Amino acid sequence: MAYPQNSTFTLMSPIPPKPAMLPSMDESLTTGYLAAALGPAGTSDHLSLLVGPRTRVQLWQCHSLRGAVYVREASPAPYMYRVDHVAAPTRGRVVPIVWSGARMRPEWPVWFDSMNGGLGVGVVEAMRRGPLSRHGERLVRMFADTSRVCISWPGCQEYSKSFPADRLHQTATADELLYNLAWAVHAVLSGNVVYDHARVDVPRGLEVGVVRPEDVTIVGALNLAQGKWYPILRVAHR
Repeated sequence: MAYPQNSTFTLMSPIPPKPAMLPSMDESLTTGYLAAALGPAGTSDHLSLLVGPRTRVQLWQCHSLRGAVYVREASPAPYMYRVDHVAAPTRGRVVPIVWSGARMRPEWPVWFDSMNGGLGVGVVEAMRRGPLSRHGERLVRMFADTSRVCISWPGCQEYSKSFPADRLHQTATADELLYNLAWAVHAVLSGNVVYDHARVDVPRGLEVGVVRPEDVTIVGALNLAQGKWYPILRVAHR
């Protein structure tokens, strides 16, 4: 599985010296943000679409990079792809993403690094214009002139809002994606949602009306359907 070196993927080069190798890909199915957001089964499906058969990749955890998890091809390659981060429960709760639909070859997850080097940018901070994150100018492939940011908040029907992408190259910058995600999250938490009364699986403390925009950090974004991006959200303990 070859990926172009000049692509929009978040790359790390060269490979950090002496990275700690995880025993298997299964470990990331329980410790990372993907597992917290999608569940182990959803994470397994998502990773298989990203990296292909497990026998073809090596999964690394780079402790010097805040618990970032990278993958690279089994054949020698100077690049790795940031696919996940270890989720520390002390930092807050990850909002589960309830999603179903046709699976497709997704883009790599987009991770938002704050200007001070931490993982994630607060919703309120990300709602302003200007540089929002480190390397926020990098391009993300959108696949369409108009893409959508989608919020799957527990207890609510999916909220979806379109935002324009570069028509010629069908891309947007990471900061443009972050900005639109932040405003979508704010709309949901402000009550601009349709409640799904058939769903009773809302985790205590994550109810709309309880969580405030200032409590939420956007850690990353997942491309779960063509042109549709879902945020990975962390809610601070209160």
